[in-house]
Amino acid sequence: GSKCNKQIFIVVEGAIRKGSQTLAKKGEMYGSDFLLESNAGKTYDADVVAEGNCVITVFDQGILNKIIGQSLEAALKKAENSHEKKMMNITSEMKEISSKLELKDLINYKKLGFGQFGSVYLVKHPQYQYFFALKCVSKQQVVEQSLEKHLQQEKGVLEVVNFPFIM
Repeated sequence: GSKCNKQIFIVVEGAIRKGSQTLAKKGEMYGSDFLLESNAGKTYDADVVAEGNCVITVFDQGILNKIIGQSLEAALKKAENSHEKKMMNITSEMKEISSKLELKDLINYKKLGFGQFGSVYLVKHPQYQYFFALKCVSKQQVVEQSLEKHLQQEKGVLEVVNFPFIM
């Protein structure tokens, strides 16, 4: 086998294979596990092969550490407690809660704002600690102004970008 070389490979074109298994394709990286100190000195049982007209960018561990300002392990440890990770946990919890909510159970605290297509209210369910923003749109206005497609597109865009607070 080959000794761990403390490099990371980013595939610009083509793919990297190990036998019939694709390890990384265009836009993906391979070798991040080589950079971990826990893998220092390890050998790997098979060589990888660049497929076809493959273009690969290689980053050495020293260069990568300079770019991110610390070792990969330190960056990963720091990321464990990151704001984004905490928000993802809250987001998944809120999605689960929101699937159980019923409009009749929400308590309206105040109007947050209004726009061309409706109003937004601050609401809360008495059973949960979270507040929600509830957008209310008049069905009559939607039909009269032919806004069905607009509202479907708005919801679709928020779902595609994985907007955390859409129910």
